[in-house]
Amino acid sequence: MYSSITKPANLNTSVSTIQSSVIDLKGVSGFSVQSNYVDAAPAAKTFTSLTAATGVLDITSDITLTSVAKGIARNTTTFTLQVLAAAANPTDTILFAFTGTAAAIICTVTPNDGTNNTATPVTVTSANLVQLITAGIVTGKFPTITDLSSLRALQTATGGGSADLADAGEGDGVVATFTGGLASTLNIVDVETIAITAHGYLTGTKVALTTAGTLPTGLTATNYWIIRNSANSVSLATSLANALAGTLVDITAEGTGTHTLTPSAATGNVLKLQKSNDNVNFIDIASQTVTLATSTVSTIWEIAAPSYGYVKILYTPSAGQANLEVIVNQLKP
Repeated sequence: MYSSITKPANLNTSVSTIQSSVIDLKGVSGFSVQSNYVDAAPAAKTFTSLTAATGVLDITSDITLTSVAKGIARNTTTFTLQVLAAAANPTDTILFAFTGTAAAIICTVTPNDGTNNTATPVTVTSANLVQLITAGIVTGKFPTITDLSSLRALQTATGGGSADLADAGEGDGVVATFTGGLASTLNIVDVETIAITAHGYLTGTKVALTTAGTLPTGLTATNYWIIRNSANSVSLATSLANALAGTLVDITAEGTGTHTLTPSAATGNVLKLQKSNDNVNFIDIASQTVTLATSTVSTIWEIAAPSYGYVKILYTPSAGQANLEVIVNQLKP
């Protein structure tokens, strides 16, 4: 009597989809099947949408500045507010000057002391500054803007309030540093791919999508299944069947911020033996089923004098990702 060792290739790999292998038992007096299962769910991975940097002028009613250009270019750049003493501006004007560079903008504000305005001063509130930065106007007042390098239009502003800006007081010398700009790892022009370096995912891996920002249009905070494009790129499908068919989710707009894909924990994964005489219709072999989860499991099944012609080794995953090794030993006279 001698033995023949078989290691089915498709059952000796990282798997996240149904796998099976049929062994012909003709001339076999007995056989054994050893399985070695290791949970191999990769870590959660993140991807980013093209996101604008923001900065905050920390005053009584904060002003949030948002870069018009999205991406990382404005990160670490600054916007400094300078407030001069009210001066004898022409008539009833208030003066705004934008100087410096795109990397270090200085906004200088000069209120009107009323000298040339029938002794009626004109103040500038932080809300006025917000409107001026965003739209280039101040409702009910007459701003004169000096902006030789077109620096005002590099950001928009929100917030502000009724407090008057003042020399050596409200707002003077306050600096906003831009942070949080993100480059995009999405390709939504040619095909909806997500770049994630060394992601470790397989086609069929179930993941939960969450976000710290706004999800790209076409995606929601729910479960998806991975389509593996390469070691550094994936797409998303709405079901395991769609993932296997290569039917991906259509992403139509970027969203903002950082998004996270978290693989489901390995659970409910089933390895079993089935028998057949016609190699078409297979029936479960009693007591030859094991349900696998997150632990490392090794099993061995021994069958003496089988009365059927074929045995199928069937792996049906439910969730997670695992490394599976199956070794079949056939005894022949």
